[in-house]
Amino acid sequence: MQAIKEARAGARRARRSTAYRRHRRQQRVGREAEPAVSAAIRKGASRGRAGYIWQIASPKWQFDEATFERSASAFDNPDHVAISIHNYRWRLGLAEGEARYDELERKLAQLPSIEVPTITLEGDANGAPHPEPSAYANKFIGHYEHRRITRGIGHNLPQEAPRAFAQAIVDVDRF
Repeated sequence: MQAIKEARAGARRARRSTAYRRHRRQQRVGREAEPAVSAAIRKGASRGRAGYIWQIASPKWQFDEATFERSASAFDNPDHVAISIHNYRWRLGLAEGEARYDELERKLAQLPSIEVPTITLEGDANGAPHPEPSAYANKFIGHYEHRRITRGIGHNLPQEAPRAFAQAIVDVDRF
């Protein structure tokens, strides 16, 4: 959450710069091309991008085509591109979120303590950007445990380490 908060603050500062205003002009021009880009992505480029992200986030995971296709079918949603782009823009503070969640966002931005029993999991080969557990461990004031899952496990723990993932669910229920 702190990283998101800092990114949003940085985005607010960046909005004041000349480079940002130039970037916004380019975005307006780029938006005119978005329908064509979205159509191309829906026709298959999205799957290639997703496969690339999977390889970066879980570099040691040797997933097969069938495993990828079961998940990649979610990209066939005609709203996938628009939703993904908006999510990135929102996280950077470049787009508004849904107003009905503003109060919840305000509360979350204060980084409240987490009181419920929690187990966090981290693969030893996680290639996705993530903070070290020590950066957030003090936010948990309820029963808390962090588990590092080894043997080349990346970012997709439910698929790469299903037993460890399921065991954490069983264990946290017993806290």
